[in-house]
Amino acid sequence: MMRPALPLLSVLVVSGLLVSSPLAAQPTAPIVEEFSNPPPLEPAEALKAFRLQGGFSMELVAAEPLTVDPVDVAYDESGRAYVVEMRGYPLPEKPDQTRPDPISQVRLLVDDDNDGRFDRSTVFVDKLDWPTSVCCWKGGVFILDAPDVWYARDTDGDGVADERRKVLTGFKKENVQALANSLKWGLDHRIHGAASGNGGTLTIPDNPKQAAVSVTRRDFIFDPVAGTVEAASGGARFGASFDDWGNRFLCNIRNPIQHVPLPLAPLLRNPLLPIPSLLHDAAESGETLPVFRISPVEAWREYRARRWVQERVNYPRSELVGAGFFTSSSGVTVYRGDQYPEDLYGNVFVADVAANIVHRERLIPDGVTFRAVRTEAEAEFLASTDNWFRPVNFVNAPDGTLHVVDMYRLNIEHPWSIPDDIRARMDLTAGDDRGRLWRLVPPGYQRAPTPRLGDFDSAALVAELASRNSWRRETAHRLLHERQDTSIAPALRALRDGSDEPLARLHVLWTLVGLRQATWDDVAIATRDSHGGVRENALVVLDRLFPEDPRTTEVAIALSRDEAPRVRLQAAFALGNAETPEATAALAELARRDSGDPWMRLALASTPPGRAEPLVRAYAATPTFADPAGGATLLRDLSRIVGQSDSAASPLDLIPSTLLPLEFEFALWSGWMEGLQKNRNRAKSFDWTGLRASPNWKSLEARARRVLEDPAALLASRLQAVPLLQQNPLDSVAGLFVELLSPRAPRELQLAAGRAIAAYGTPEAGRILVDRYRTLSPVVRMEVVDQLASRPAWQPLLFESIDAGTIRATDVPPARRALLLRATDPALKTRAEALFGSAAVSGRQSVLDSHARTLDLPSDPDRGLAVVRRECAQCHKSRDVGYDVGPPLASVRNRSPQELLVHILDPNREVGPNFVDHVAVLKDGRSLTGLLVSETETQIVLLRPQGLREEVPRADLEELVSTGKSLMPEGLEQKLTAQELADVIDYLLHPDAVAK
Repeated sequence: MMRPALPLLSVLVVSGLLVSSPLAAQPTAPIVEEFSNPPPLEPAEALKAFRLQGGFSMELVAAEPLTVDPVDVAYDESGRAYVVEMRGYPLPEKPDQTRPDPISQVRLLVDDDNDGRFDRSTVFVDKLDWPTSVCCWKGGVFILDAPDVWYARDTDGDGVADERRKVLTGFKKENVQALANSLKWGLDHRIHGAASGNGGTLTIPDNPKQAAVSVTRRDFIFDPVAGTVEAASGGARFGASFDDWGNRFLCNIRNPIQHVPLPLAPLLRNPLLPIPSLLHDAAESGETLPVFRISPVEAWREYRARRWVQERVNYPRSELVGAGFFTSSSGVTVYRGDQYPEDLYGNVFVADVAANIVHRERLIPDGVTFRAVRTEAEAEFLASTDNWFRPVNFVNAPDGTLHVVDMYRLNIEHPWSIPDDIRARMDLTAGDDRGRLWRLVPPGYQRAPTPRLGDFDSAALVAELASRNSWRRETAHRLLHERQDTSIAPALRALRDGSDEPLARLHVLWTLVGLRQATWDDVAIATRDSHGGVRENALVVLDRLFPEDPRTTEVAIALSRDEAPRVRLQAAFALGNAETPEATAALAELARRDSGDPWMRLALASTPPGRAEPLVRAYAATPTFADPAGGATLLRDLSRIVGQSDSAASPLDLIPSTLLPLEFEFALWSGWMEGLQKNRNRAKSFDWTGLRASPNWKSLEARARRVLEDPAALLASRLQAVPLLQQNPLDSVAGLFVELLSPRAPRELQLAAGRAIAAYGTPEAGRILVDRYRTLSPVVRMEVVDQLASRPAWQPLLFESIDAGTIRATDVPPARRALLLRATDPALKTRAEALFGSAAVSGRQSVLDSHARTLDLPSDPDRGLAVVRRECAQCHKSRDVGYDVGPPLASVRNRSPQELLVHILDPNREVGPNFVDHVAVLKDGRSLTGLLVSETETQIVLLRPQGLREEVPRADLEELVSTGKSLMPEGLEQKLTAQELADVIDYLLHPDAVAK
């Protein structure tokens, strides 16, 4: 289907300023006047600006001057509100500027007449810098103000803290948009927090025995009683929330609802296990999730969005476009009050602070995790026409409703992402004297007075554990832990035995744990509960209190057959340390049932390295997996651990006498060999000659050859056969591998064969790849160039091939060019400068200028899809074709044609932090590049085109650096005609126009 030319933006009027087309060569016209801004609204007028669904409405709880710049609220046992006021946001505007004197604070708000509106406030703690969160404890509060967590308490009743001490430190504070935040009490009587993008290395000032804890790309758990801290799964941005059962949800700029499916601690027991990101996008994200704002888009934001494509800037790009999709997720919260209609209980509320909206989704269990479904079609649950409305957070309040934390600012924007000349005409502190707390109320709402739970005796608090109001239930939970009144244990057990409310039974269990009164029988009763959430938590408690008790293993075996997926998940963790044959058999049964779930596979593979060998034996003995592909993947993962460990076993010892199905045998062997290569000492001493001489190996090798030569064989089996034959001398397999480089072979198999040849590292192997370079598919050529450039011994061959015209200089990606230009060998460096020096990072604007009329061409999205599959599939997925390395192509459909053209032709102009290319220099002289997707204490993981994962042991690392550049290569204009570019952009903007 042909389309007319894509519309080219001609002019934009901003405060009387005419701005020419972003692709024009002329410079941007200077801004003469300030941007026009709407005035702030007083609270009564701001109420009129709200538009809500379902008959809901907003009520004012507090406003300036009682509070300003609120970002978090915690209600204590008397209903008083501790409000974090981030008055210093966002200063300083640049990282090299002097920090101003700290002016942020925590304010204490009091409702004297209990009418639901606060009457007075005091500054509880002042002189804070960038505080983000607060939570209550023993008459005071913990305050998170990076780099520290403080405990503050008022001991004389004047509303001002006179006790203040540092209890945790080490958070980084480089980026005001990525500060640690969201202190939340968990069921386990520990405080769970989000370390956010800044991360840090945490220590406990009062506990010198506590080892420093890295929270880079992770979150943290702080135990104020034990005085300990540990890393936790996570690593998103601003906002975190639990559901009733301890499931934790986060949000991350363009990812509004992320579930944390697995805890970190049990995964760390296996240092050989590569740990991926432990975040699952429950909801659609970024530009795949429309935002229906009703406020006018800010003039400066519209101007920047259109003018950005012309300027040579490299600021972070988190909110480039002002309207249309999620750019500023904040404050994700699961509603758990008792005042909304039943179908809203457990819904997730999340703000897009830039769009002045509150979004709602419904959670649906999906295996061990969740998927979220939008509840309002083409509307938001709450939206405002007031640009100053900035919902940054929510709290499940004492009155059973959600309270909305409204920072009420003209602008909430990272200063680094605003060009200097635009920022100079903006007031980023406008509204620092304003702020509101709102109550989100249902139709017919009648507020009841807030109970003073602090005045309740312990027996009355036990009764509150059955409340449907999460604030009442969880405040009672905390107070009982604070008081340590063990005399209430009988009352707790009576509530458990007599209550029909599963949440009451859950809180009884954890309260007994916190009081150190939980017996084996208490926990065993919970493992037999009718509700899966109680059974799941009971397994957590068993594994914590009775890890060595044989009865724990017996219970875990029984619950490994539970109907609830998350109960089975917890059973897998509990059985991981058990070394009995019965535990191994139970794990094997779990694997056969659940190995199709990647999160369950990770849990099953998390057992200590010494347990991997018996598990492989058990899995291989009866390989009847419900999901054969998942079963083969699990076998491969565990076999890799066996190979990498110091186990003397080889697959000859692991495979049963009965013949395994081919895909499982290949998976087992290929995984073991991959692991063995990572254990260099063992690989050097291994008896390869004896292995190759064994009848079993010869039989395996013959089958591998037959599979590779058979075009009709399963692709998965052919891919796993490649590393098996790679153990032979190159001259005995070169012919077969070269045949697999043919365009007749599937692209994945071409790539595997190319990597196999490169792995020999000999001059002959390099020459084979170069001699066939011109006949290779684009993705294999990319791999060959990367291999040639990564090995010092092959770099002269790369230069010779470029000089001969076999390989083009532009085929070498920017990260590799930069490395070659810094070569320590003077001769190599001189040759690199001659080839790449003038083209290293220049000339992209001239390329853009030469394509100024590309968008005028008639275009066809069907042709565009064909080009996307040819040139982009190695890093982007579209219609289930391709690989999830770069952002999904569906996420760009709301961009303008001009933006897309610029980002295709100049991919390094703005690079998102998650898509920056990294270089790992190894001690053997090789260098690897890719996206840094995982870091553990023992290894890093780089993600490369075609979804290839390079797992690099830290022991092999010489250096790891960020290039600051995109993994996406420059120079696509040399591969695509102007017509093809126009077709690609048409497809990206209109994917639904192509027939499925």
